[in-house]
Amino acid sequence: MSARTASLRRLGRLLARTRLPIFVLDSAWRLLYANPAFETLTGCPLDEQIGQSWEASSRDAEAMAPLATLTPPAEARQGSVVSSVGLITEADGERRPVRLEFRPLMAGAERVVGVLGLIYPASEPAGAPESRSHGLRVELERIRLAVRPQTGGLDLIGSGPAHQRLLSQIRTAAATISPAWIVAEPGAGARTVAAAIHRASAGSEGPLLTLDVAALPPEELERPLWAVLTNDREPVAASSTLLLVGASGLGRDLQARLVAALPRFLAAGIRILATSNADPRLDLEADQLRDDFYYAMTGLVLTLPPLRERLAELPLLAQHFLERANRSTGVCRLGLTPAALEALRSYDWPGNLAELERVIRWAHERAQGDVIDAPDLPATIRGEWACAFPPPGPATPELGLDATLEAIERRLIERALQLARFNKSRAADRLGISRPRLYRRMQELGIADQPEATETRR
Repeated sequence: MSARTASLRRLGRLLARTRLPIFVLDSAWRLLYANPAFETLTGCPLDEQIGQSWEASSRDAEAMAPLATLTPPAEARQGSVVSSVGLITEADGERRPVRLEFRPLMAGAERVVGVLGLIYPASEPAGAPESRSHGLRVELERIRLAVRPQTGGLDLIGSGPAHQRLLSQIRTAAATISPAWIVAEPGAGARTVAAAIHRASAGSEGPLLTLDVAALPPEELERPLWAVLTNDREPVAASSTLLLVGASGLGRDLQARLVAALPRFLAAGIRILATSNADPRLDLEADQLRDDFYYAMTGLVLTLPPLRERLAELPLLAQHFLERANRSTGVCRLGLTPAALEALRSYDWPGNLAELERVIRWAHERAQGDVIDAPDLPATIRGEWACAFPPPGPATPELGLDATLEAIERRLIERALQLARFNKSRAADRLGISRPRLYRRMQELGIADQPEATETRR
């Protein structure tokens, strides 16, 4: 027996006897080795784990391996020793915190060929710098485990007092069949909250039926509304939820019919939810909403804060959308650099969460390494407006009178829509025209029914 073989055997016996859980991953983050203490701690048979990858991108969030929290952070993959507190599913099935230490295995001065992982009790002080990216991933998983039972399995991510108040309101709304009104700016997640209320309700076997009020002119709204609700004969199945998106745009006659039918729907176990971009009280004061409709629908009002008021939660939300992109594409990016996060915090996010998700997906597609850096973000997010717009082209010929008036009208309508946050009734009021006329002119001028796409819409 060679001296090298004897040394390896002694090392193997030593690792087998130690009580410290130890594991080794290769450069593809597949498990090469784990000692018996690791198997005892996790309850995962090693013959099922050896050769498996723990990449978060390789599995659906609901089916992630119990050991996915042990995926090495970006710092370890780049050659630095780091530590972090993680959540690990122990042999008894409970999720408990542990102190993790990741030590890269180097081939030469620069090439990382694997990672040695050590698992200590959570009370153990950090023996290496903390990994911010890994800490975010662990915090995200902790929040998911906490909120999913409250939201019917949906990931409503957040950590501040406003988010906790929202979760409490969702529980309240789900516990009753009474209507509720959700106030949120475009892209802030009103439909997701409505889905959470529906799915968290007891006996929510029926469908969530969505009717976008703002997408239809008043004269075309009545037929689909009542086809969805009653078919003029029987209501939809019990335990269903009807979601009226942009409910302030309902005509007053339809509001009256809905109020009259409401006891029948509630008796059948059919909930009605409504959304709007602004406080419905403003529409009541503007005589756009009937008193009886307003009071019937606003027993519970849930107000979602815009993203610009949640900047402290932005790193967590960005990591959430990054991991969603990982799962949908199979390409794993571990996190965002401090420079990238600072650029995100400096932006005002008019498109809210929907815009943030588009930005993260855009950067995910273009990043070259394990993490997203500031140069990977769209120029508009980085504030480089000069890069976002091309230089002016050659001078165009002067417009005739008709074309000039049409251009002016287009700009007035677009500005009114922006100021009204694309609420068509308010935009029409600002312009001093009727809502049907506004719809007609928008169609004739080719004006989009929603905010114009930016560089983040791909």
